Amino acid sequence: MIPCYNEEENVREICAAVIDVLEKDNAVYDEFREAIYKREKLGVTCLDTGVALPHADPQTIKKSRIILLTLKHPVDWGGTLVSLIVVTAFPEEEMNQIRDVINELYQLIGEKEDVNTFIRFETIQEVLKVFHES
Repeated sequence: MIPCYNEEENVREICAAVIDVLEKDNAVYDEFREAIYKREKLGVTCLDTGVALPHADPQTIKKSRIILLTLKHPVDWGGTLVSLIVVTAFPEEEMNQIRDVINELYQLIGEKEDVNTFIRFETIQEVLKVFHES
């Protein structure tokens, strides 16, 4: 899990910042960047709880990663103000093994109060503690 804090101001800049982190970590293939942008063009990838969930085809991913990006100021993400970006990147061959983690994560970001708690976290230990408690 990679926590990030950012001051990007629009969806494309935010996606680029997340992609940069994953590319630097050698966690994704070159096609990942374009796959994220194409997916965003298909339709909104956010919840009304203020969380965006940009994602790409698992075939564009080399290593499993979860990125939590907290924004200093909410950003309009397809008509919804978003303060938390959650990127789940898992290769195709790991999708069955990681399904429970994804389900647990989605339960934790399904309520606005829980999202507000995530936004206040400053360390990865605080985030991990929530997962261990649920």
